[in-house]
Order: sequence, then structure tokens, then C-alpha cells
Amino acid sequence: AKFNIDTRQTDKFIGLPTPAMAIAVASLPLIVHYYPVWIIVLNYNFLAMYVVLLCWAMIAEMPLMSFKFKTWDWEENQARYSFVAVSLLMLAVLKFLAIPFLIIAYIVWSIFFFPNEEGEEAGEELQPEPALPTPTHTDHPDSEDILP
Repeated sequence: AKFNIDTRQTDKFIGLPTPAMAIAVASLPLIVHYYPVWIIVLNYNFLAMYVVLLCWAMIAEMPLMSFKFKTWDWEENQARYSFVAVSLLMLAVLKFLAIPFLIIAYIVWSIFFFPNEEGEEAGEELQPEPALPTPTHTDHPDSEDILP
């Protein structure tokens, strides 16, 4: 998995984490079951748009906050604590219906309120990691024996 070897993701995520996307998709049947009025989520056009947006969010080069706390300090974790408080409130009031809205709020919250450690402004797109150099035949110690 790219996440495991990407050094830019030690204290934040680049793109929507897979568990967040899975929770967003898994919430749809629960919403339809408990809130039949929201049957729109079974509409093919809605589902296609929902899937495309979630897939884009997973591969987008946007920094999103993670909940990897280094300390419990309020100043350092204010955005995280505030998001958790808003999330709990929304879940208490809206129950399963809150989940898709929380995924959207997570992305917006991360872009506008979560400061990036590298000094760039919040919401500024990260540069991708440079690719590893491709080995050539001259890198091999016996390269003279391989090619004339």
C-alpha cells in the first residue's frame, strides 16, 4: 500500500483514507433502512456521482488531517478536538444520516482548518514525492559482461 511507504503521511493523510470511504459507502443502506425518505441514495445517477467523488477524493493530492495525536495539548490539536465534538453532535442528532455529511465536513475541515507541518498554507496542494530512479544496465557491476 502506498500509505505505508509514503513519508509525507506521517502526521496527515494524502487523499481520503480508505476506511473513511468504506464508512461513507456502508452508511447508504443504513440511511435507506432507517430514513426511507432518503431513497434518493438508491438512484443510479446519485450513486454514480457519489462513487466518482469518493474515488477522486481517495487519489487526490490533498492533505487531510489524521487523528494521530502526538500530544493531548489543546493548542496543537484544536482542529482535531473541534472536529470530534462536531462529529459526535451530528451523530447524536442525525444518527446514520450524519455519516456522508461528516465525510464532506472532514475534507472541508482538513482543507481550511488543519495547518500543514511543512509551512504551506492550509489547503495548498502538496507536491508528489519524486519517483525512484530507474536502474540501467550500467548500474550492474558486471555490465560489461551483459552488453557488448
